[in-house]
Amino acid sequence: AVEGPLAQTKFVLAKALSRGLAPIVVLNKVDRPAATQARCDAVASQLFDLFASLGADDQQLDFPILYASSKQGWASLTLPPLGSPPAEAASMAPLLDVMLAHVPPPKVSLQQPFAMCVAMIERDPFVGRVATGGC
Repeated sequence: AVEGPLAQTKFVLAKALSRGLAPIVVLNKVDRPAATQARCDAVASQLFDLFASLGADDQQLDFPILYASSKQGWASLTLPPLGSPPAEAASMAPLLDVMLAHVPPPKVSLQQPFAMCVAMIERDPFVGRVATGGC
């Protein structure tokens, strides 16, 4: 939120928009003292301009905005008072709710057996082997 859109933001956003995706905007680090309502509004305006300059359609320009502190582990649909977590339970639940509402489910057949191309396997001391991949 304080730094505004970074160089990688433009690259990743251009890729997402070219694939017809409707991005979800998360203004992170709003727990910092410089993350005022005015600064967050200015960053949101910069992001809208960036979306428009990259050719976003009307649906993509109607992006949801969340405010978050990943360091403190919370996200909110509204900017809480400076230096404090949101009044509702401080969690990432609002972000997950927005993802469920805005991200379409994958196109799969539930009648077919599960299949995945594994790209990476790692070991976690808590959950064991973790495979990451896609279709």
